[in-house]
Amino acid sequence: MASTRWSWRTGALNHTANAEASNADTTIALSRDTLNNLILKQTTLDKAIAAGEVKVTGNSDKLKEVLGYLDNFECWFNIVTPDPRPQTPEPRPQNPEPAHPKLKAETIGTPLGVGKMTGAN
Repeated sequence: MASTRWSWRTGALNHTANAEASNADTTIALSRDTLNNLILKQTTLDKAIAAGEVKVTGNSDKLKEVLGYLDNFECWFNIVTPDPRPQTPEPRPQNPEPAHPKLKAETIGTPLGVGKMTGAN
């Protein structure tokens, strides 16, 4: 079974693969299948511990404390949602200001009102 060290610092849960902390408050041992079942909420931590699928050594209250910091999300939540406000295009200026002070804008008589930049004299 691979070991992973988890640490909680400045509000972020960090992990380091193939590492163990000698001064850990709590150590848990479980299989990947058990972890998947916990993530998918097919079982609870208490049930997995009672069934012997999770072994906890050290201060189990610290484990409960860390788990209490985690958010519970609905399984299928919208990551991006459409903006409900009606979208209206911004009005385009008829004579755009020149990008450079030595240039002047000249409007070409087309339906699109495309501007043409010419050098100033």
